[in-house]
Amino acid sequence: MWRSGNWGDGFCNGVSFFGAGHGFFGWIFSLLFWGLIVYGIISIVRRLISGNQFSKSKSALDILKKRYASWEINEQEFSEMKSTPTKN
Repeated sequence: MWRSGNWGDGFCNGVSFFGAGHGFFGWIFSLLFWGLIVYGIISIVRRLISGNQFSKSKSALDILKKRYASWEINEQEFSEMKSTPTKN
């Protein structure tokens, strides 16, 4: 029966949400549970903010221009690769 007093005394006979009481392991499981909840929320928010990385993929010509600008290929190779048809 519900008693007045401390909340834990009358609710579930003093046993916490995880069934381990307020001992050492009860605190560990509680921290682990809430840590995973917070991590999940942060992961979802970060994914929503950053958007889908695959939709931002660059075209072949953009990659080729970047390689030419960083001196990975020379002008002749750039011209040859630029004239080569690519699949879409």
